[in-house]
Amino acid sequence: MNTTLKLTAADQKRFWGNVDMLADDHWWWVGPTNGVYPAMRGDDGTYIPAARIALQLAGTPLPQGHRVRYLCSELGKQCINPAHLSAYSPRGGPWSYLGNKRPRKPKRTAGPVATIYRDEDGNWTVKPNA
Repeated sequence: MNTTLKLTAADQKRFWGNVDMLADDHWWWVGPTNGVYPAMRGDDGTYIPAARIALQLAGTPLPQGHRVRYLCSELGKQCINPAHLSAYSPRGGPWSYLGNKRPRKPKRTAGPVATIYRDEDGNWTVKPNA
């Protein structure tokens, strides 16, 4: 299920007034933030993430429970070009950026693979177990 923001024409005009698309293929947000990420203040006083608005205007609403990952930033600016954004699930854990394809766990051995001890000279030595 996707969550769709209700944006009026005035909201969209205000949004595009805070986007700098002149420099390159990045869409730099030059508007306000909520102290952490680029955001536009709604009529009710809450902040709406600018990247979420950009995704919705591009026809890609954010799935419910997902968050936006910014793939590029420069000198404190954040790009909100939908091509440079990625949705991820915070419930997906640290591997959610891989599409939840978690790396394989290494095989466990039956016991210790080596013994560490001091030899007669007082030096530490590692002896592999047979």
